Amino acid sequence: MRSETQHVHSPQELFAVFDVNSDGCIDDGEWRRRVMTVFFVLDTEGTDPVTGAVGGDGQLTRAEVPNLREDVFRAADVDRDGTISAFEFNQAGFTRFVSIPKQDQNCLTLVEFTTYVQGLRKNAF
Repeated sequence: MRSETQHVHSPQELFAVFDVNSDGCIDDGEWRRRVMTVFFVLDTEGTDPVTGAVGGDGQLTRAEVPNLREDVFRAADVDRDGTISAFEFNQAGFTRFVSIPKQDQNCLTLVEFTTYVQGLRKNAF
């Protein structure tokens, strides 16, 4: 997630956003509620067709997710239009709770989340 100043949030800051009930565990429900927020934060180009607001156009371009490996971006771009729609993002392997390595399949801990975020940033996914 980014802010207006392009601040890169720490895994701990992001974990706090996802861990809605602050129990130290992100469950599937918390994950699903927050993953689309990530999409809309990343979606900075274009004009929103519904509101006319400058910013989100409902599609992620390659420039909006530069740290994602090219093959992972292409796999998420199911319709092959060179962008990732909100639907494609929601269905992409790297956004699926079940695809994140974790000890307890019902709980993603801070350590596991940190490993996942670092992997995304290092193009490991």
